[in-house]
Amino acid sequence: MSTIHGLAGKVGIGVADPSLTSASGVVAIAELVGRLGMVQALDEAIGAIKQRDRGLSAGGLLVAVAQTQMLGGDFWSSLDRRRADAAGQLLSVVPTPASTTAAGLAARFTDAQLLGIEDGITQIARRAMSMLAVKRQAVLRAIAQIPPAWRHNLLITIDGAGATHKLLAWIASLNREPDGDDPGMRVEYSVGWPVDKHTGRAIAGLPAHEWTPMLAADGAPGTPATLTDTSSPDTVGEVADLTSRLPHLQTWPSGHQVFARRVKPLRETTPKPLPGTEQLTLDLQSAVAGWRYEAFATNSPAAQPGEDPHEVAACLDGRHRAHARVEDHFRVGNDTGADRLPSQHFAVNAAWYRTQAIACDLIA
Repeated sequence: MSTIHGLAGKVGIGVADPSLTSASGVVAIAELVGRLGMVQALDEAIGAIKQRDRGLSAGGLLVAVAQTQMLGGDFWSSLDRRRADAAGQLLSVVPTPASTTAAGLAARFTDAQLLGIEDGITQIARRAMSMLAVKRQAVLRAIAQIPPAWRHNLLITIDGAGATHKLLAWIASLNREPDGDDPGMRVEYSVGWPVDKHTGRAIAGLPAHEWTPMLAADGAPGTPATLTDTSSPDTVGEVADLTSRLPHLQTWPSGHQVFARRVKPLRETTPKPLPGTEQLTLDLQSAVAGWRYEAFATNSPAAQPGEDPHEVAACLDGRHRAHARVEDHFRVGNDTGADRLPSQHFAVNAAWYRTQAIACDLIA
């Protein structure tokens, strides 16, 4: 033990203690992976990647690499540093393979198996949302962190994964009227909504006057963009209420409304055709072509007497857009290995990017 001047205490310099690890958080990862059945789900979707049934399976390999990426690994050699952490290995859900072994196995993925990884990720996401809809643990924990005095008028915002009957019905059930000393609770939601064939046909049937400009950055209505004119910082997309054009919304919670927005595509990209319009007249297909469409749903009150429905729609849209955290997703993606291609082989890089997607899902 030696003393370093300028420090309050003494610093021990010597061989690292193998019983210590800087990655104790892998315990939480292991629990989540186990509860979601992640390894098994990936194995079922991908199939075997080697003849002998020993060592890591395809799912185990992907989870091991994703875990390394979550801990800051940005290259295959990062796996070797993870293997050197003996205590961390004991806490991990699967053993970490050597970098050469992992890259060699990744190179075996066929095109069909790479698609299988995506199918497995989709299945895992569904399991996660199903667990959330039943237990609502994440939402309950978030609400519990709000001081009681401020817990009476809440807005819950979720992306498109939140557009499920169970979750929204449960959120709506949290509402209660004031009763004596109980001030009651008003809980509203704003969630992404799928632009499927029903939504697509409803959008195609909207007359031009039902579209209203979205709010600009200063909170005032912006100048609607057109497909022919050059956009400026002041131009915005448009939003419209689809609720009356979607009869199947009767099965959703009371007060459920759906709004669509259309924005001009960035640069020279060509947006996907609007779903559900294939059987419509060419005039209607032409009228909706060229825009990029999105939708969201909310149970916030509709326009009241004396209010402009267009202004209400624009305000609800602006509130929902504040939920977007695209740059944060880019940052997390880059931090988990999306900012580099670690191999000269396409299959290896393809597997790397899919494990990076798994890492982002685990972090979320």
